[in-house]
Amino acid sequence: MAETLLDVRNLSTAFVNGSKKVTVVDDVSFSVAPGRTLAIVGESGCGKSILSLSMIRLVPDTARTVGQILMDGEDLAAVSPQRMRQIRGGKIGMIFQEPMTSLNPIMTVGAQLSEALKLHVPELNAAERHERAVEGLRRVRLPAPEAQFHRYPHELSGGMRQRVMIAMALSCEPELLIADEPTTALDVTVQAEILALLGDLQRDTGMAVILITHDLGVVAEFADEVMVMYAGRIVERGTVGEILSDPQHPYTIGLMGSIPRFGSDDRLLAIEGTVPALSAMPPGCRFAPRCVFAVPRCAGESPVLREVTAGHAVSCHFAPLEDNL
Repeated sequence: MAETLLDVRNLSTAFVNGSKKVTVVDDVSFSVAPGRTLAIVGESGCGKSILSLSMIRLVPDTARTVGQILMDGEDLAAVSPQRMRQIRGGKIGMIFQEPMTSLNPIMTVGAQLSEALKLHVPELNAAERHERAVEGLRRVRLPAPEAQFHRYPHELSGGMRQRVMIAMALSCEPELLIADEPTTALDVTVQAEILALLGDLQRDTGMAVILITHDLGVVAEFADEVMVMYAGRIVERGTVGEILSDPQHPYTIGLMGSIPRFGSDDRLLAIEGTVPALSAMPPGCRFAPRCVFAVPRCAGESPVLREVTAGHAVSCHFAPLEDNL
């Protein structure tokens, strides 16, 4: 088995409007190994979702993406649109945000599952597609899968719709699953069920998972590695144990301080300020205006992402913090 399934190199995505250019994802590089889960975390607006859409080439026409997206020897950034449609939904499955709006409201669950199979597994006949679609619903533990096959999305609960989305994403047995906020808008009990289901399916199939979330509790439970993004850039990357137990970037430390802990009366810490506007990024370190450790150097010089220990990289002039602050 190859050590790396997906290798993203220097990926940038910008939205262009006439002479104006707004960079949303800025020079991002990372890799994912088979059977592993990479969590991409950060506040809303940091570029997580645009990064995922850039990887599968679903950004709007006004966006321009540069860089390499290497998978099984192919650069997905350079393949034809026809080839990309084969890969998207085939080798790469995607669970989009908001299951309430991601499913087509005027098509039954079964019709939507069958449509994906018809496109990516054309050798199946109608009866075989039906059988495989029902089996997919059974696989994600949807009760009475044969009955759900004939229902419309509005007849299902949020958790059931999310299971349908997972069934669709896995219907063609992808090597990589991208899950964009898969538990958003679901109650805590259903969130736990969905995460447990994804974990079981990953163990059964050996697929890699990219999990996009702002919930560090989900990260702690589900991820192997973590990539923290801020204002379109990676600020910290490492194993889940390193990031959660020894965060080195001030932004990651702030995120960790905002997590409520059971049985603790400590006041939650807040990161003052807001994410800068994409059209008006500050010079130097983009987190400097909100950073309690910032010095004049931070406002004038952009830090590089560098390893502070083996496999633990941080974009901060002063990392490791305990040695420099």
